[in-house]
Amino acid sequence: MTCQERLTRDQKTMLRTVIFIPISRADNLGRLFTSLEFLVCDKEDTALIVYVDGDSHLFNTVLPYVDDTKFQDHKCIQRPGNHGNAPIALVERRKRITDIKNESKALIPKCMHVFCIEDDTIVPTNALQKLLDDYAQHPKAGFIEAVELGRWGVPYIGGWRVDDVVTPTRIESVMPGEGVEEVDAGGFYCYLTTYDNYRLHDYASFDSNALGPDVNFGIYLRQKGFQNYIDWDINCEHRTRNGNTIHPRTTQPRKVAMEKHGSRWQQSLR
Repeated sequence: MTCQERLTRDQKTMLRTVIFIPISRADNLGRLFTSLEFLVCDKEDTALIVYVDGDSHLFNTVLPYVDDTKFQDHKCIQRPGNHGNAPIALVERRKRITDIKNESKALIPKCMHVFCIEDDTIVPTNALQKLLDDYAQHPKAGFIEAVELGRWGVPYIGGWRVDDVVTPTRIESVMPGEGVEEVDAGGFYCYLTTYDNYRLHDYASFDSNALGPDVNFGIYLRQKGFQNYIDWDINCEHRTRNGNTIHPRTTQPRKVAMEKHGSRWQQSLR
């Protein structure tokens, strides 16, 4: 079947995992889809949904990659509207990520888990299986994420702890640890969550764009009584906009902290 067709699985039989990938650039398609081909999973119990946030040229570039995927259930969808390449401006970028997350809730069929990957992330072959194993150990987790470094030129780890999950006034990135460790929030680059957690959240930027909808999602789950986790044994490669590669095993991370003073958040680096 082509990826423009609907998923063929009888929805009376629930999928174990749906992989959701929004794509807004063509830079890393070869490496991204190669990593998916080597991803350890049950391909008959795992579906792939690719959501193209771009023009028809980008969609037609992505389409053959999805058509050739190993997953029997797969879809390639062009985001409605006239969208060009992903914007550079931070606030606008966060708004588009927020909208994509909210739109995607209607696209994902009933399943046990949703596995999300960003288009600049190359996941290791064991990423999905390891996260599923982690969920078996932590069945009431809000989300469990892998490790990735680097956003907007700063090599920090995309995992966060806050001083108070109800009314945070300090947020700081985590530094390397061992095993599976608790965090309050994380990034959307490579994480696993349940279908219900994914679908029931109304995605928005955190506290008027102090941080993105990823942090907002984690804080929401913590406020609902869930605990979130990071698995230090799953290391993802981050492909930056300038073509460089950042990997947790080869790049020393820096700590990023944000403190709230009145209604304003201020960032500091260590």
